[in-house]
This record gives sequence, structure tokens and C-alpha cells, in this order.
Amino acid sequence: MELVKIRAFLPEKLTELSNKNEALALEILRMWGNGDKPLRDLWTLVHQGLERGEHNGEHSN
Repeated sequence: MELVKIRAFLPEKLTELSNKNEALALEILRMWGNGDKPLRDLWTLVHQGLERGEHNGEHSN
């Protein structure tokens, strides 16, 4: 995905993730704000969190 699109949609996806796993969403947001990881890596982390289907740190059964 293009960096422009990632930058545009990352806030929306972080919001979606925060409804499932607040701690992970906050951790990724901090990494973004601190410049710790490239946007593509952050995008991947968000999508991995969404795919896991965790709800606020608890695994779905």
C-alpha cells in the first residue's frame, strides 16, 4: 500500500483496533508518535492486531 494511503487510513484503523485492544492501539500510537517504526510496519502491526480478534487484551474463543 502507498505511504500516502497508509498515513490517511492509519488513524481510522487505530481507532478500530482500540475498540478491540486498547493497550496495543496505544502502544502502536506511541511508536508512531515517537518515530520508532516505519509506517508500513505500523500498518502491519495494526492489521495483525485486528486479525487476532483480541478484545481488550483477551483472546476470543
